[in-house]
Amino acid sequence: VAVPAELAAAVAALAGRLGVVPEALLLAAHARVLAALTAEPEVLAGVGVAGRTLPARLDTEVASWRTLATAAGAALSALTGADQAGDDVALAQARRDLTGLWPETVLVPEVAAAGTLAEQAAPLADDTVFRIDRPAEDLLRVVHRPGDLDVAAAERIAGYHLTALDQLCADPDAAPGAHGLVGPEELAQQVDGLAGPVRARPDRPAHEIIRERADADPDRVAVVHGDRSWTYRELDEVTDRVARALLARGLPPEGIVAVVA
Repeated sequence: VAVPAELAAAVAALAGRLGVVPEALLLAAHARVLAALTAEPEVLAGVGVAGRTLPARLDTEVASWRTLATAAGAALSALTGADQAGDDVALAQARRDLTGLWPETVLVPEVAAAGTLAEQAAPLADDTVFRIDRPAEDLLRVVHRPGDLDVAAAERIAGYHLTALDQLCADPDAAPGAHGLVGPEELAQQVDGLAGPVRARPDRPAHEIIRERADADPDRVAVVHGDRSWTYRELDEVTDRVARALLARGLPPEGIVAVVA
């Protein structure tokens, strides 16, 4: 995906003010994306440095983007400044921490050398789901296997990186998790496009029918699953507990909920 010129300029300007290299801001944004994708605030990112993939552990649950960008800058400095032996120690530690799980993703923050932009990106390592690299100054590329991610998913991930960079530059003192990364079109698809067909509400909700039958014949079996059965009384009690729990979590009276079976 193309990096807008205004965003690239904002990244360079903010990096100068923070005293870090621009690549540190990209690593901070990458960490935020990984945190969103994994629902884990602390992430272990694979970072491509001089042809090797090295570990960078970052906590995204910090007070501000500024803090995260500074930490990312320090991580990059440590990775680029460590000797071969130090790198191998860090790599071995990362693999001990997350055996078989790392590196699922790799970020190569440096822009590829002039003249090396090829039609086909370098192949992924066997244990890598996707790699973010920069074939040119104004491009972000998501390299992925079709069996793991389709093109639309890769484009969304690239877009999340641009959104995170934009949020970072717009308000570096805001918390990284203060705003979501999903755009309005994707949100509409998730909320409405995947909602299935619209159906009219029944005249009477299910819990009222269950309660009526529980009053009339409480010990009659209502539901059977495998070797477990529930009477109408038991089903009414379960329904009541679920309803109270939903209300306690903010569902308004008469609110509609989905049931996944």
